[in-house]
Amino acid sequence: QKLGQEPCSLERYAEISGAQAAWGQSGADVTANLKKVFNLRAVDISNLGAYWSTRFASDPNLSLKFGDLLQKYEEKYGGAGQDDDLEA
Repeated sequence: QKLGQEPCSLERYAEISGAQAAWGQSGADVTANLKKVFNLRAVDISNLGAYWSTRFASDPNLSLKFGDLLQKYEEKYGGAGQDDDLEA
């Protein structure tokens, strides 16, 4: 199966995936945030996932790189400032 051109860079896919994971863990509205921050719909995310999961299956090193990037972006979107609204 020929995949065709990358729909987005690996780094961009990791950022989107990391943001999704962080928002999901925090209870935020993932669908609304995807639209607001990345201008993406659920079907867009599905298409990106289909492309990249096929690439990861054929290239374990790419999958490892994605894991590192994913962690970076989960921290970016979920870490800093998450507890700013809590009273000291």
